[in-house]
Amino acid sequence: MSKRRGPLGFSAEKMASVMEELVRAAVIGSPVAHSLSPAIHNAVFALTARPWRYEAIEVRPEDLAEALVRLVCEGFRALSVTMPLKEIIGASLATTDDVATTLSAVNCVTYRDGGWHGTNTDGEGCIDALKTHGSMSCTDETMLLIGAGGTARSIALAAARCGMTIRVANRTRDRAVSLVNMVRRHTTTADIEVWSTDSTESFDVLVNATSVGMGSPPHRSVDASNLPMPEYIVQRCGVVLDAVYQPLMTPLLRVASANGARIVDGLWMLIHQAVLQHRWWFGHESNFTLPDHVVMRAAAERELEQRRQ
Repeated sequence: MSKRRGPLGFSAEKMASVMEELVRAAVIGSPVAHSLSPAIHNAVFALTARPWRYEAIEVRPEDLAEALVRLVCEGFRALSVTMPLKEIIGASLATTDDVATTLSAVNCVTYRDGGWHGTNTDGEGCIDALKTHGSMSCTDETMLLIGAGGTARSIALAAARCGMTIRVANRTRDRAVSLVNMVRRHTTTADIEVWSTDSTESFDVLVNATSVGMGSPPHRSVDASNLPMPEYIVQRCGVVLDAVYQPLMTPLLRVASANGARIVDGLWMLIHQAVLQHRWWFGHESNFTLPDHVVMRAAAERELEQRRQ
């Protein structure tokens, strides 16, 4: 640890008993009303009869420190953290692990021993999604990573530590350089560079870590405005993962699929980072097993379908 500042099938009787013993968990950020995390995590709690309830709680940056104290008093013991709190919550935690410290970003915290402790599961969640649904080893394979924001940074660090060769493409070159330098400082064996636009190399995987394509209508024609990378580049990639999950089939994934690539949608990345959050929260338990990602996916899809109705 690096020091930092600072239901299925229950009878009514059984459910009443559980409710009396509930421990609370939540996703915090602003806005959070759209979050799929309550559906995902509550499905696991219900399936495993864990007496926990997961909620979505609006927390603004200026209220964060006070909110962390209040949440402890209200019985919260586990949190997921989303924007715009990921990069500022570390200062209010007792500790952050190596990944969160390196990234200066936290997306998961647990309360124990009188304090909040943080990690970041975004990057490893992406790698697990690629391994499970992209049929990749993520070792000695090549990645074209689009973006240089917080999500891209977490993916790049995880990919480098797996031994992948990474090329970073970003609209602003200076931010791509900053990402590359961060990874090199903390993973001395990393093969990572800023991507050259005149390169003709092919890649095992392309990962879009930008918001390009988000909210795109499913029947809108694909053009340069809703693709993060030209189609001729996408054609050089065997697997394509888009971190965007609304819509599930983004313009990028439509183009990739039409060109024969294996595609991994952003919901799988969201699910796998949520699986790892359960490990952070409950991994100390002697009988703990990682939750079933298929169960979590089904819960998320049900929630999305309800929202469309």
